Amino acid sequence: MSDCLSQEEINKFLNNFNEDQEGSSSEERAPVVEKVRFKPLNALKNIGAQRHLKEYGDTELRLSVELGKTVVTVGEVIKLKENSVIKLEKMVGDNVSVLVNDRNFAQGEIVIVNDNFGVRITSV
Repeated sequence: MSDCLSQEEINKFLNNFNEDQEGSSSEERAPVVEKVRFKPLNALKNIGAQRHLKEYGDTELRLSVELGKTVVTVGEVIKLKENSVIKLEKMVGDNVSVLVNDRNFAQGEIVIVNDNFGVRITSV
């Protein structure tokens, strides 16, 4: 006995399949689509979540701001020594990304605060 179908068996299968398809209406096969309705969110219910988050108020996070990048050769890196200056493309007033635990959190602007760099948050 062979595991392959004969041409007659294939034709019979295809004919039965086509008859089944013709006998069923497209309405029977069409999926039903319904609009989803959610209850409105109540801002007051989130107060409990805010209280819960206050428990984590002392948790330390890593906040970082990238002031710039540059490309240097291996030779230039070898020549670096104390008091060397590396010029970056960012300037005071330029926009920067503020990262919390290496994830984008906000956008800011580079500012000078008492001879130090700082970042003024412009959007969260």
